[in-house]
Amino acid sequence: MKKKKQHYVPQCYLEAWTIPGGKQVNVYDKIKKTNRVNNIEDVAEKNYFYDIDFSKVIKEEKEIYGFDKEHDLSKIGEEQYLENFFAENIEPKYKEFLKKLINFEYQDDITNEEQYFFTTIEKLRFSYFIAIQEIRLKRVRDSINDLVDLLKQAFEGYQLSHEVEQMINVSKEEMPFIHGKMICDEKKIVELARNFAMKNWVLLVNRTNSLFYTSDCPIGTIGHLEKQETIKNGLNSSGTIVYFPISSKVILLMFDEKYSIKNKNFDRRILSTDDLEDIEYFNRYIAVDADRCIISKSNDFNTVNKLLEEDEKIFDKPKTILNYGGKTYYPSNIRK
Repeated sequence: MKKKKQHYVPQCYLEAWTIPGGKQVNVYDKIKKTNRVNNIEDVAEKNYFYDIDFSKVIKEEKEIYGFDKEHDLSKIGEEQYLENFFAENIEPKYKEFLKKLINFEYQDDITNEEQYFFTTIEKLRFSYFIAIQEIRLKRVRDSINDLVDLLKQAFEGYQLSHEVEQMINVSKEEMPFIHGKMICDEKKIVELARNFAMKNWVLLVNRTNSLFYTSDCPIGTIGHLEKQETIKNGLNSSGTIVYFPISSKVILLMFDEKYSIKNKNFDRRILSTDDLEDIEYFNRYIAVDADRCIISKSNDFNTVNKLLEEDEKIFDKPKTILNYGGKTYYPSNIRK
């Protein structure tokens, strides 16, 4: 039986934000600017999102770029291969790692100097799951579509090479296939995982009455600490902090070890905070970086309201822009 609702943020992750006694979460919709209660089955999902026809690649190239040759090509050819692969091979193991991190919320002596929340091997393995979570997102597919749109605008009227012309004339219907090949590119997944693993990891446990948000884009970055908070850098930029909420009480922080020397001795260590400002600090970034849905265990969206009071259009800004030839190009249509 075909699976219709396919999650780009798995339910095993969203469960940590469910309202006690059920499978529902509080959701703030950045487009409608309203909040609601949703079953996690209906959050961060899209109908048939990973249904991709790989048959033309199998026929023309005999193998899928990025797939390990031990894979059964007949299974890869199945339209719901990716959805089934995530459900059967990725999410059960991913859930085990998440559960281990969430359990530190309930421990008292979490700042013991001898305690690590992961072994070195576990850190490497979880880096792989983080990389998969990052690349499987709907935003990745939308960003490809937006970039093609921006390049078409920027190069309109130019005499282009055949290769560039092919790149910018990709149809919207081809986006799932391009995204699917990215997800299946094992080398790129491993490279992305290595970038996460090379950082110093700190698990921050929230001891306040406030709760961490998460979103439909749960992994985000914060730029150089000495720069303005609105400036965001790439994963490998000097000083970048990567954040990944694990539950409403636990957040994983990854520091650039070249810049954050003071955090070097804290790799794989656990810290706690009873400062409400720390929780709001990260929630601001989580809310701004969310694609459409900000997710909370409670219906407290005060941080969201503060952001809108400061800038009523803060959630209307496109995620992808292009600066070229002295001009700034924006997507033709803001995604809905």
